[in-house]
Amino acid sequence: MTDRPLTAKESTTIEYYLDPASETFNNWGKSYLRANYSECKNWEANAKRVHDKDVVKQGIADRRARIEVKTERTVQSIDQMQQAAYDLAMRNNQPSAAVSAGTAIARLYGMDKDVHVSQDTPSDLDSTDLDTLQAQAEAVLEARHAGPRLASKPPSRPVEGQRGETGEKVG
Repeated sequence: MTDRPLTAKESTTIEYYLDPASETFNNWGKSYLRANYSECKNWEANAKRVHDKDVVKQGIADRRARIEVKTERTVQSIDQMQQAAYDLAMRNNQPSAAVSAGTAIARLYGMDKDVHVSQDTPSDLDSTDLDTLQAQAEAVLEARHAGPRLASKPPSRPVEGQRGETGEKVG
């Protein structure tokens, strides 16, 4: 870990990244570009490289700690506040308010983000385990599709004014 201070661009990027009033709040890539880094062909990789520097990670942690002290808000206090809102909504039979509070809790912990696992991610399962899981999944799908079958419905008689099977008008 280096003991160097943050550069001006790194510091500005962190400010944009952690400022709730910023249009780039909580978006490192957009904050990186807004801090006057150039948008070259590999700007996303460069933004990630800057973000992954130990000095930048420490700068983000320090800034978050200052924000928590200043606002007296922490992840834990916001979680408790949202949980209280959820409980109140449930007691008052207000399901949409409960969903809103639950969604806020999920966002607080980053659960609203889609997680994409690349194809080259190593797996702890061997081929036998994968084959077993595949067979179980196929059995579940087959059971869902094999549910109770309805007997075929007898053909209905055409109502007066409609056309019959051969196209002639019934009447």
